[in-house]
Order: sequence, then structure tokens, then C-alpha cells
Amino acid sequence: TLRNSNAFALKGSITLRARVVAGASSRTVKFATASFNLGPLASASLQLTIRSAERQLLKTLGSVTASAQLAVSGLLGSGTTVTTDFTLVAP
Repeated sequence: TLRNSNAFALKGSITLRARVVAGASSRTVKFATASFNLGPLASASLQLTIRSAERQLLKTLGSVTASAQLAVSGLLGSGTTVTTDFTLVAP
């Protein structure tokens, strides 16, 4: 759940990424992304959908250490980015 406790609207995006090793090489995979607009003093829930190709990759790997990057900008356009790591597990 995203909450805006400010008296002005916020907009931004959230992205789930992971570095995946395949043989001798590695690549960064974007599992899901979503954008949002929050009004003043509002809250919202986002549903992130993992595309089928990435879902199959996750199923093959079992789990990956991923990062969620939340980029937010306010009324004047200035913004901030927050990143946190977590384990993404296949269903």
C-alpha cells in the first residue's frame, strides 16, 4: 500500500528488477513495472503483474534476489528514489 501524507499530489513508478546469472553471463531482468498518481492525503494499492516470459524464468530459477525501485516526484517536479532488496519466489 502506498500512502501520501502530504497536502499535495504525488506521481511516480515502481519497478522490480533482478540480476540473473545464466551460464557465464548475467543480465538484468525487469520483472514488473507500474506507475501511479496519488492525490493529497491519499492511499492506493498497486498490482504488479509479472509477464509470462519472466514468470517462466522465475519458475526455472525458483527464486531470485530482486530490488524494488520506487521513484516519486512531487508538485514542483523534484523527486526521490528509494530502492530495497527482497527475495522473489516462484509460486
